[in-house]
Amino acid sequence: MRFGLGQKGVPKELDKFLISLYVTIVSYNFTQMAVKFSILFQYRRIFQSQLAKRLTLIMLIWFSLFGTQAIMTSILMCVPVSNFWNHSPTAPPGKCVEQFPLHFTQAVFNMCHDIILFIFPLPFLRNIHVNLRVRVALIGVFACGFL
Repeated sequence: MRFGLGQKGVPKELDKFLISLYVTIVSYNFTQMAVKFSILFQYRRIFQSQLAKRLTLIMLIWFSLFGTQAIMTSILMCVPVSNFWNHSPTAPPGKCVEQFPLHFTQAVFNMCHDIILFIFPLPFLRNIHVNLRVRVALIGVFACGFL
């Protein structure tokens, strides 16, 4: 009950759950970085102005740094890593960072990044050289991405 499983858990079952949670956290951070890169590379392909390319490059560098930090801190939340799931008295000595402040701080940054990724293309959509029908379709795609 202490770990949120809803019932008293058998330690082996709890270890499996915590190992799965650890893998999920690391995978989530990697996936978020990959999705943001995918969006930014699509922006580079669509928007050809020098300003758009420069801003996209800056965001790629920033998201690379932030993503690397997010992945590394999620991998190294506990040193040794096994202390994330091994809470037995025989566990090797080590330290874990406070997970809630770490996850909430990363969540705030991720939300800000998502808002920036949504707002970034709006000024450039006005200047794109395509017919009105394609422009409306592009705006619709970006609006769906916001939802």
